[in-house]
Amino acid sequence: MPTLNRIGLDYGTIKWPVP
Repeated sequence: MPTLNRIGLDYGTIKWPVP
């Protein structure tokens, strides 16, 4: 279930810098 990974990779660099 690519949820945190998808968000972290997609929005992590675009929206919020999440590790």
